Amino acid sequence: YSFSRREDISADPAGEKALRDAVRQHFGDVWAELPYACLVNVADPAQSRVLTASLPGGDAAIFTGPDDPGWLRLQELVEQSMAPYQPPPADGSCGQRKCICGSCWVPAQQMK
Repeated sequence: YSFSRREDISADPAGEKALRDAVRQHFGDVWAELPYACLVNVADPAQSRVLTASLPGGDAAIFTGPDDPGWLRLQELVEQSMAPYQPPPADGSCGQRKCICGSCWVPAQQMK
């Protein structure tokens, strides 16, 4: 386990608003009001629901493919909606300034 997982990053408020506005325009109010985690997969943004559902064969296919300018813009908005990922320093994979968990493996691996 780890306390510094990419999946734990949060939404950037301004980016999330821009994404929700685009989602509202393309998919309607119901989709725009869904929880952020239902719209965006922060661990693997390319697999976000708003991106996969909008392609041919998806639940709400509105774009011709991943080279469609509208889809590319939506992909940019997904990326911009996430707060920047900042991994913690190597001292303590527990995410503390000074390791307090006693089971951090990062420093031990770096010493090898």
